[in-house]
Amino acid sequence: MLIKRKKNNTRTKKSRLLTIVGSLIFLFGAALYSGKQFYDYVSELEDTKKVEQFFEIQEEIVEQEDEEVVKKEEQPKEQNPIYNYIGILEIPKIDVKRGFTSLNNKDNNVNRNIQVIEKSDMPNIENGNLIIAGHSGSGRVAYFRNLYKLEISDKCYVYYNNKKYTYEIVDTYDVEKTGKVAIKRDKKQTTLVLITCRHNTNKQIVYIANLVSEEDM
Repeated sequence: MLIKRKKNNTRTKKSRLLTIVGSLIFLFGAALYSGKQFYDYVSELEDTKKVEQFFEIQEEIVEQEDEEVVKKEEQPKEQNPIYNYIGILEIPKIDVKRGFTSLNNKDNNVNRNIQVIEKSDMPNIENGNLIIAGHSGSGRVAYFRNLYKLEISDKCYVYYNNKKYTYEIVDTYDVEKTGKVAIKRDKKQTTLVLITCRHNTNKQIVYIANLVSEEDM
């Protein structure tokens, strides 16, 4: 009987230990998940603030020009440490409104933001081509997760250098994911190219949009 009681006590202790370890693992996992959710939330707030600040600075520059107080080129490029956008991409249909940075900025990376691809031209270059890539799939930085929903004639907007540029989707096609993308566009047009991966495939989807108008912001 004594031996049986010892065995039962041993089993009970093991069971309690397993329960404690399991509980600790669960709490640790929950803490990690909550921490990531909080980080994502704070990051989204900061990103939104950057976009709002971009438009505020553009308005200030225009007001100062109108009042002839100072010239545009004399304005500081950064009036706040968090501000680093040179332009904004807006795609209303899929609820995208993201800032983009200069090519050499650390945030010009699909793992941080939408990315302006090397050799891109800004919208003010006639017959130029602005190429922007972004992640699809899931996760906080998957800003192009719904890009596949765009259709011919849908509108995209780029805000740059106190101008609003309106583009219209004219073509879309898929390419193999090889690290290079062939851009099929009319070189007599000023264009915007949007690129992302088709989720869970070895394909990339490319959208070509032509500039249809520009106006002051």
